[in-house]
Amino acid sequence: MDKLVSSSIRTVDVNTIMRRSQTRVWKTLEGEPEFIISVADTQNILGKAARSKMNFVILNVDLVASTKLSMILPLDKLTMMIQAFNQEMSLVVKEFGGFILKYVGDAVLAFFLVSNHQSQPSIASTHALNCARCMLQVANEGINPILNHYDCPVMNIRIGIDIGENAIIQSGWDIHPNITNVEKN
Repeated sequence: MDKLVSSSIRTVDVNTIMRRSQTRVWKTLEGEPEFIISVADTQNILGKAARSKMNFVILNVDLVASTKLSMILPLDKLTMMIQAFNQEMSLVVKEFGGFILKYVGDAVLAFFLVSNHQSQPSIASTHALNCARCMLQVANEGINPILNHYDCPVMNIRIGIDIGENAIIQSGWDIHPNITNVEKN
């Protein structure tokens, strides 16, 4: 993969992503995880679009054979691997202009907005494809060598990408926008 990935409106330095990813993964495996992802942008976009339809490029990335890993790894190693995976894949999505929809176990579900303009589906698709390529590189060249150092199995990932119209249905509301300031009853 090139050092700089560029597509019409977004240039991403993959080497910088890799260095930052490795630093965070080292910290996570040393027992200092720092999950720094906010879903506020996602909530804002989807909240405004509730009860409508939008075109998205959907990207799903997950760990291959994580159930097997859960049976052979101690819980602390498994937890650190999944935390590192979720964080690093999420940050790659953000770098390429995507949004995190949700986490499902060891999977990250993300989307890229498709504008109403005719040329936009190809731009969003290009961002998603470049994001996927970067995810593979981060996992293979960034995270796996560190996992090897900690006697953890390599991280194999599977990525799927789809494009299409989606109905935005609000199923719940955040009644505590700043949950850290809510007192316990």
